[in-house]
Amino acid sequence: MMAFGAPPAAFGITFARTLRQLKLPIVTIAFILSIATVMNYAGMTSSMALSLAETGVLFPFFSAFIGMLGVFLTGSDTSSNTLFGPLQATTAKVSGLDPILMAATNSSGGVMGKMISPQNLSVGAAGVNAVGRRARSSAT
Repeated sequence: MMAFGAPPAAFGITFARTLRQLKLPIVTIAFILSIATVMNYAGMTSSMALSLAETGVLFPFFSAFIGMLGVFLTGSDTSSNTLFGPLQATTAKVSGLDPILMAATNSSGGVMGKMISPQNLSVGAAGVNAVGRRARSSAT
């Protein structure tokens, strides 16, 4: 900002407007990360991993699907990896697969869920100040 000659007050004003505009998406991200922490500490991910290990050779398919589902729910590949990373690693170890490869499959599947994630759509709508507005059709 200083390089472009913007006044110092512009930073504060812009920061406050950004926080106001993105307050709901920020809360959503915090809740998703909280759910991931609770699931990991409660042993839920380990229980699901033991069940998924029964899928055997089909687990790589499920690994990508879990990654897609995780990003769809959380809106972030990082959040999905936080939520389902331990599940992927534990299932891979129990199934005799490479945990690093299954974690990579989780991230690769996450790319598919990124396009349709409600969280990403809400952040995008908030970013362009279109929350609550309907789309206009060019046919009318």
